[in-house]
Amino acid sequence: MRDVVSDTGPLISFERIPGGFAIMRRIMRIVIIPPQVLEELQSGLPLGDGYLAHHSIGDFIRVEPAPPPPPEVLTLDTGERYAISLAVARNLPLLVEDRKARLIADRLGLKSTGALGMILAARETGRLSTVEAKASIEALHQSGRISGHLQDMALARVTGH
Repeated sequence: MRDVVSDTGPLISFERIPGGFAIMRRIMRIVIIPPQVLEELQSGLPLGDGYLAHHSIGDFIRVEPAPPPPPEVLTLDTGERYAISLAVARNLPLLVEDRKARLIADRLGLKSTGALGMILAARETGRLSTVEAKASIEALHQSGRISGHLQDMALARVTGH
């Protein structure tokens, strides 16, 4: 397990999985986010600035300031820009689900994946059972976080069919 930097999307995805943050704890050591990602998670929610406390993840999700984003990321959303900037500065893998952001992260030399990739990797390394992985994948699809095609591909990979 290692530390990772996350954008908003993967955290929302794990939020949609029953027990998703407990699963994240089994996969990652610490998740680091810039303040801009925390602001996105809290915006428009009745939780306001209590998002981390509400989900009991304040000990697992660490908020750290990011340096100014590099010019390559200026076309991305705010959370993505600062998450990439922080991942580059800390030389850590990045959790991000936006395709354009992933391509830019890859060009900047970052290893990146999304919630689905983390679930598949956790299953392959034995951190998740097949039943847990299947339930997580199905929850991602039911909540609109992944397409039916991605769900089918991921379930086939998890079950070996």
